[in-house]
Amino acid sequence: MRFEALDARMHVFETANDYCVLPGIYIVARLKVKNLTNLLRKNGKFKTVYDEALCDIMLTTTEHLMNCGLNITYAHYQTDEISLLLAFEEYGFARQTIPIISTLVSEASVKLSFLLNEIACFEGRISQLPNLNEVVNYFQWRSEYSQRQALYAHCLLALQREGKTSVQANRILEGLGFSERKKLLLEKGLNFYYVPTWQKQGVGLYWQTYHKLTNYQGENTPLKTRRIRRDFDLPMLDAYTSFLVNLIKQNQDIGKKLSTR
Repeated sequence: MRFEALDARMHVFETANDYCVLPGIYIVARLKVKNLTNLLRKNGKFKTVYDEALCDIMLTTTEHLMNCGLNITYAHYQTDEISLLLAFEEYGFARQTIPIISTLVSEASVKLSFLLNEIACFEGRISQLPNLNEVVNYFQWRSEYSQRQALYAHCLLALQREGKTSVQANRILEGLGFSERKKLLLEKGLNFYYVPTWQKQGVGLYWQTYHKLTNYQGENTPLKTRRIRRDFDLPMLDAYTSFLVNLIKQNQDIGKKLSTR
C-alpha cells in the first residue's frame, strides 16, 4: 500500500473518537491531581492539602495553564483540582476535545512536577455546557463540593489529633451529614464559619486590565495591559452567580469586539 493511502487510512483510527465541540457551546476542562495525599506524604514538605505553600504552587500551576496558548476566561482551584472555562470564542485545536485536554493535562503535570520536585500527574475531562446558566451551575457545583471537602478534611484532622486513625475517623464521618459534621467540628473547638474562605470556596483566577507607565523613547507612556488576579474571597450563592455572569459576559463582549476588527 502506498504511503499516501496508508496515511489516510490510519489517521481515521487516530481521530475516530476525537470529538469537536460545536460553536456556541461552552467548554470547561476539569483537571485533578492523581493521589495528591500520597504525593504530599512522599514529599513531606506540607502539613495538609490546605497548606498555604501548596496553595501557592497550585495557583502558579493554574496561572501557567492560563498562559499556555488557550484563552481562559475563568479558573477555579480547590485542594486537588483545577477547573478552566475556555473563552466562548476560543477555537484552538479546532475545538477538538482530545488535543485540548491532553495539552492541559500535560502542561499541568509538568509544571506541578517542576514546582514540587516530585513526579506529579493530572487526569482530566471536558464538560460541554449548552448555555451560560449551565456554566454557572457547574461552578456552583464545584464551589459546593469544595465546601464539603473542606469540612470533611477539617473534621478528619480534628479526630486524628485526638488519636483516631484515618480509618476510624473516616468511619465516624461517613455516618454524618453536613450539619452534623459542622456540629462535630464545633465540639472540637473550630467553628467552620471561621475557616478561611479560600479553603471553603476555593480560589478564583481571572484576567484584569490595568494601566501602567512604560518608558518609550525617553518618555513615560501609559500602556494598557492585563494580569491574572487571584481571588481568595469568592462570593457565595446568588452573589457568586452574579459575579460569574458579569465576568463571562464582559469577556464575551471583548471577544466580539476583537473578532470584528
